[in-house]
Amino acid sequence: MKASQRITETAVLCWLLTLIAVLYSITPIHNGNIFWHLRNGIDIVETGEIRTADPFTWTRHGAYWIQHEWLAETAMALSWIHLGEAGPVLLKALFIGLSVLFAFKASLKNGASPGTAFVVGAVWLALAQPRWISRPHFFSIFFFSLYLYILSFKTHKPWKLTLFLFPLQVLWVNVHAGFVMGIFLASVPAMRELFSGRYKIFLKWLIPPAVLVLASGIHPNGFRTLEYLPSFLAHPLFKQSIREWWSPFDPRYAPERTLSRTALLFSGLTLGTAVLLLVFKKAIDRGRVAALTVLVAATAFAARNGELLAPAMLAWIPGMLRLKLTAKYAAVLAVVLAAVPFVYGIPREIGPPKQLGAGVDWSVYPVELASLLEENPALMENAVVFNTNEISGYLEFRFGERFPLFMDGRCLLYPEGLYWDYLMIAESPGEEFIGLQNDLFNRYGFNLLIYNTRSSSSSVYLAAKLPQWVPIQICSLTSTYAKWKLLEETGLESLAFRYFDPLDPGEFISTPLYQLPSSALSELKIQRDQLGSRVLNHAVEALQFRSDTSFTPELDENDRGIWAETIRCWENCRSGNLQAAAASAAATGDLSLQSAVSWLQNGEFAENEGIAGIPVELAETRWNRKAIHITALWITGQQTAALCEADLFVDSLQPWGIAQCAWLYSLSGNQVRAGELSTLALSRAHSPMVLERAARVCRGARDFPGTVELCRMALAVSPFYSEARMLLANSLWDMGNTVDAGTEYRRLQDGGFVLPDYASERLLLLRELENRYTPSGGEGT
Repeated sequence: MKASQRITETAVLCWLLTLIAVLYSITPIHNGNIFWHLRNGIDIVETGEIRTADPFTWTRHGAYWIQHEWLAETAMALSWIHLGEAGPVLLKALFIGLSVLFAFKASLKNGASPGTAFVVGAVWLALAQPRWISRPHFFSIFFFSLYLYILSFKTHKPWKLTLFLFPLQVLWVNVHAGFVMGIFLASVPAMRELFSGRYKIFLKWLIPPAVLVLASGIHPNGFRTLEYLPSFLAHPLFKQSIREWWSPFDPRYAPERTLSRTALLFSGLTLGTAVLLLVFKKAIDRGRVAALTVLVAATAFAARNGELLAPAMLAWIPGMLRLKLTAKYAAVLAVVLAAVPFVYGIPREIGPPKQLGAGVDWSVYPVELASLLEENPALMENAVVFNTNEISGYLEFRFGERFPLFMDGRCLLYPEGLYWDYLMIAESPGEEFIGLQNDLFNRYGFNLLIYNTRSSSSSVYLAAKLPQWVPIQICSLTSTYAKWKLLEETGLESLAFRYFDPLDPGEFISTPLYQLPSSALSELKIQRDQLGSRVLNHAVEALQFRSDTSFTPELDENDRGIWAETIRCWENCRSGNLQAAAASAAATGDLSLQSAVSWLQNGEFAENEGIAGIPVELAETRWNRKAIHITALWITGQQTAALCEADLFVDSLQPWGIAQCAWLYSLSGNQVRAGELSTLALSRAHSPMVLERAARVCRGARDFPGTVELCRMALAVSPFYSEARMLLANSLWDMGNTVDAGTEYRRLQDGGFVLPDYASERLLLLRELENRYTPSGGEGT
């Protein structure tokens, strides 16, 4: 082959591998940390200040902070400012492309044939490619590869190598903590001399790494930059909680698989490379083999190190082989590699392939939550917030110092005890830690909780169960809970979701559709649109149908379940098809609904069963029957007809009937009329039923103390009135008086009353809160 042809072939393969690497780098931003890096960079661009004290958290505000990546963050911020959201992606693609280019050129300088370098490089870069994400570490990949290229030049003078590397090391130390790998690579020539037995020369080659250690102090934090990696590795809690620091062989790395794809690829490539060296070795460089052995061990220790092992394999292995693959093999592989992103997508370690694109995958960032906070600045100003780390970066990007967080991705900023507390709140090992989670809530004084996860052990479920916390924003990405006291103090009570909590829906689901208040409709519509819940859709359709005579529910023929059958029953009642209504009512198993339909059919209760707590014996007089008829209309979804009859006849009803109508007005949303009728009924009688119905009106108006007082009065007259005691227990729970609520639930249980599931779960929660598991990790701040 002619020299010019060889040069052309080499250049083509070199640029092909580089361009393929660039192609695989053009994926939308999808990682959590990118935005706090951008926040830091933008602040530096705007202020010209490189801070060494934390400005972003309330737990560590003012604490010493090693901002070791400030230069990378500034570069990424400038790309964002001038090129928009595509900027960091293009910047990453540029430096990944340069990394592959330098590693390939190093391979050629080390004696590799172009075809062999292409094939070895392509297969090993498959290990690194999933780590090509928009974070400052891509600068470390670049500098690592550039050092590999510089080391490929034959020089016998340590000071020459030092002169080349010194300014690069100064840059590297200011972009990423991976700069320690520069010191490692500068030690490779010394390793070569050591393993060759040339000890005097070995001592001379210690000059480059020693000088690079000195270069590492040229940073705003000085030599404290050298503390970062040793400090991180010295804290096993940090390493054990961050996935990229896990071994690819760790069962947690890919729990859905016996062995992760990274582990399989790493093992196969390592074994294959060892076989190639044994069978086709040309000349073994002991220093490089020693360095590769260290990198292999480092990758087995932490999967993230594969991003550096791959370019080292490309730069060093092909030159040690006498194997010379032709350009044809490389060309076939190049075509396949270039086609994969367009046909399959760009592979990654976890989840489906990424799509090509230079932008941001906004679906993984809490944009909706941030907008809610921005629209309600009083919430941010008065919040003592807990947040999970994964969403911290975007919140810092949006708000900077205006919204101090609990924690973000700068793990070494936090004492290990504080980090342990964070893990207990964010992702505790089991239900036995619920009591401890609640203690941590109280110790830190949180009044706003922001989660991005719904794992079964996250304390978001504890917040959902505790009455003092109410959800204010829930979607498929984030769940946000505020203390009711915070909302009251800031005048933001309207933000609360009062009726339905998807993480603790027990009481809502246990409530018959006819007992849902009309005031819940707007909230339930919002949540239905966000969550796409079938239960919520049924509730919305039922409330609309109940209050609007022209509305027609859209039920699928195959849609079954208690609530769907209730709506069908209502439709049949409204159309006069009471026989079909009775069949639907029977399918629900709701005895009150069955009795209501029976009453409309023939003026009698079904199977001697009352309606919504109205006993059978009250159906003896004309006016009592009229109150029962009004109730039956309401229970069968005929709100307008029920309230029309109530308007006509309420003055003639017995006190219990007036109180019953007051409750129905309360459910319809007319709290003024409900209050008037409740007062009227109480002025005429203090019977247990009047008191209990008046208590329901109070609860509808969120007057929980009034509800409790009326329930206690009813129970003083009739101690075994289970409806009043259940209402009392629920209202005590709503007030946050969980101990007394538990006492009332237990009284009901001891009296033979079958508690609904949500009440039984509350009793279980109270027992779990009494546990105080104290592990050896110690306490935080």
